[in-house]
Amino acid sequence: MTVPKDIKKALKNRLWSIAQDIGWEGLPNTQKANYYNNWVKDPLVGGVLNEYLGADGSQIRYYIKDSLMKGYVTSGITNIEQVLRILKRDAKEVVKKYDYPKGIELSDGNTVCWGSANNWKSVLLSLFERTIDKVVRKSNVVILFQAFDGYNTKKSQLVVEEAAKRMGIKIIWYPT
Repeated sequence: MTVPKDIKKALKNRLWSIAQDIGWEGLPNTQKANYYNNWVKDPLVGGVLNEYLGADGSQIRYYIKDSLMKGYVTSGITNIEQVLRILKRDAKEVVKKYDYPKGIELSDGNTVCWGSANNWKSVLLSLFERTIDKVVRKSNVVILFQAFDGYNTKKSQLVVEEAAKRMGIKIIWYPT
């Protein structure tokens, strides 16, 4: 059995609202796990899903994590306005948009890509591929978001920064 679209949308909106209130992006994975477990037990979340999925708690938790919450973090990352604010650039400068990983080309010829710090290889290589036929400019930028768990120390960021340096790409860690 599947969850009806309107129910899924309502649950997703509810959980995303909670996530925004608690600063989901900044929570360590252990705290996120606690929220997932609490949502499974919550009659307004896990109880509703149980009616449609007829599943045990682990399956409901999996559904919450991979169907309802999966896009939450990347939804904030896809916000071009946020990227432009970080770069102190204007929306009028955007001449091209890329879907995955997210990116833009600016009127001065520079290209910017962004994504989760956990996906740094994909983001960095995408920028490199998008600019391979151009003169590589030092102002091509990769913005890596959610550098909380795996990439929150200078030591863990060193490999990423060295790879970017060799490609002539600047890395911005956000938040710093």
